[in-house]
Amino acid sequence: MINSTKKPPLGLLPLRGDNGVAEGRRREGRARRRETAVMILCGKYRQLKRCRLPKGEGIMKYYVADAFADKVFEGNPAGVCVVETWPPDGLMQKIAMENNLSETAFTVKEGDTWRLRWFTPGEEVDLCGHATLATAFILAEFYEKNARRFDFDTLSGRLTVTREGDMFEMDFPARLPIRERPAEGLTEALGITPVKALYSEEDLLVLVDNE
Repeated sequence: MINSTKKPPLGLLPLRGDNGVAEGRRREGRARRRETAVMILCGKYRQLKRCRLPKGEGIMKYYVADAFADKVFEGNPAGVCVVETWPPDGLMQKIAMENNLSETAFTVKEGDTWRLRWFTPGEEVDLCGHATLATAFILAEFYEKNARRFDFDTLSGRLTVTREGDMFEMDFPARLPIRERPAEGLTEALGITPVKALYSEEDLLVLVDNE
């Protein structure tokens, strides 16, 4: 609920929807439109609010998209923030923390591609698959309805999502593990001697003789 007599945080504005569902809700509640941020449920997404960012940083539209689902409130949810220009990193982190979803994606159109960043409630991460698919879905629904390909420039390089009808497909970057000698202390920590250890950028895979 937004109290119209007080300045809302970040200049939060009531949502002005474009479809019949939103318009119907607005007609029913016209008398209190200035006090309520409307929530729309439609298909696989939830458009929650439209925020005016601090002066000079434009408008942000925020959605929650449920990836790997046929209807809302199922699958793997991700926040998707479509912004005109990049807000400060600290502000994006605070937005992700308040959203409290596993990932919140922020995207800005840059030329023919979209730059994409992901934030957990605690930090920025260099890759998130379901939030990338969610972002492509939101862009296809509201911004580039005729597009069949979405190119994202990210901390993990160029990621491409293709659309075929209602299906979205993405090739994940390969991060091949490297075989190395088990680190000192690993045997003691596991309580078992590993046969081999494979390391990637963030993961450790250990092979043992048996369970």
